[in-house]
Amino acid sequence: MRVVSPTRRSSRGFTLVEVMMVVVIMSLVAGFMLISTQSLSSQILEETSSVMAADLMLARDTAFTYGTEFTVSFDLSANTYTVSHTGSGQTPPFERPLGNGTMGNFTISVDGIHPGGNSLARVTIYRVRTASTNQDVTNVVFNSLGNTGPARTEDTCIWLSQGTGAETRYQKITINWMTGQIWTSQISSTL
Repeated sequence: MRVVSPTRRSSRGFTLVEVMMVVVIMSLVAGFMLISTQSLSSQILEETSSVMAADLMLARDTAFTYGTEFTVSFDLSANTYTVSHTGSGQTPPFERPLGNGTMGNFTISVDGIHPGGNSLARVTIYRVRTASTNQDVTNVVFNSLGNTGPARTEDTCIWLSQGTGAETRYQKITINWMTGQIWTSQISSTL
């Protein structure tokens, strides 16, 4: 009979401790990747709403500065918005370098703000509505005072969405009808 020395171990397998350590490390890595993916999607939604809010502010500020009118029109089916000089007189020197258009007009594809990625990260214009009466609208008109009144006497809300089903997240951009102030709200899982 052969006696095995306690100092000599078989090298045929792994110990339970080694297997458990590998499982714990893999769980931690998977958890960090999941958190990273979710925060990246949220960041894409926030950045897209910031770009749209900046374009709305550009239209408002240019209308006020030049005493004219600018219209931002939304096409939900194409997932685009267009900023156009709709006032009278000469078109102000107004151009967005990354926009697709001519002097005084440009169209932005929301899909083009963050191209690529998976379909769950895609941001869409979900809805454009008035805040009080919940009427769907297709545009926002900034007048020479930089606001949307008196043609529209209530705030306008633009909802962006990202994800599908229970994983859908929304972010709202609000335009105050009286002052023209534009702000974004926190990302939410409900409208």
